[in-house]
Amino acid sequence: MERYKEEKYPIDKFELDITSSHYHHALAFPRIDNWLDIALQNGVKDVVCKVPSYPFPISAFLASKSLRELVLTGCDIMSLSLSSDHQRMNCRSLSNVRLDHNVLQTLVNCCPLIVDLMIEKCSLLTKIELRNLQNIKSDIGEIDASNLVSFDYVGYEIPELKITNVSNQLKNSQTYLSCYNDEEWFCKLRKFLSNLTSWSQVSLHIGKCNDINMKDLGLHPIPQVLVLDIDMRFNDVRTCPNFVDALLWSCHPKRLNLLSAVETITCFMDRLKNSSQLKAFKFISENEHVEVDREDLAMMTRTQIDRIFFLLDW
Repeated sequence: MERYKEEKYPIDKFELDITSSHYHHALAFPRIDNWLDIALQNGVKDVVCKVPSYPFPISAFLASKSLRELVLTGCDIMSLSLSSDHQRMNCRSLSNVRLDHNVLQTLVNCCPLIVDLMIEKCSLLTKIELRNLQNIKSDIGEIDASNLVSFDYVGYEIPELKITNVSNQLKNSQTYLSCYNDEEWFCKLRKFLSNLTSWSQVSLHIGKCNDINMKDLGLHPIPQVLVLDIDMRFNDVRTCPNFVDALLWSCHPKRLNLLSAVETITCFMDRLKNSSQLKAFKFISENEHVEVDREDLAMMTRTQIDRIFFLLDW
């Protein structure tokens, strides 16, 4: 490495794996610091560092303009500062890494254009929030939820996710998704939601409703959802019955909040009555509502956008 330093040879990839060696003793950490510093000064693009308990200089590497990929295993990155800013990174993999919710949030805020993010076996991580990741591919992987107390996911795509060892410590679980409305999308939704036996809230933004063939939907456990929040501001109700059926196939909400045209709300009411005991309420203000029935809706302008919530008893 000293030759690279003296001759300033460019370094495309730096890889250090001493997980099976006694060399990862803390006395060796200063030498590792030196190696990484040389790699950083020589414009390293890809870094793989697998050193148990090593305090990886994460802030310095995130500030690098050349870094594209960072793979860490066993390292400690609790020293991450808020000043780092790295827009260009393509991939980041964290396995058995010492980090908490605040560090993870800082990490993703530093790289809003990151494409791939893999988090695995990070025992201090009890809360996960992924927000404003514009290019993320939504492949979170596997989460050991034995210590997880809160889970939030916000994205345009449904992630490929497996949550294991869910304990009763999980108090809050929310997801916010944009809906593409086809059989494949609803299958992915139900598979994703079935990771947990119940969800605090699921929010869906519906841009367009397509016809859905219920026969093409597969089988997954039906998750319980306390609150299903739907923003569905379009007036074409021709495919509404199929959409409601697919929605109920995906989850069983206790409460369904709906922002939509009155004719779509009416369609929802008719379809939901066939599936469960139902009460409907219209919002008068943010904290005030009144119970309504189909006759009340019939007196309203059918294209009017309104907010209704349904209480369902399965």
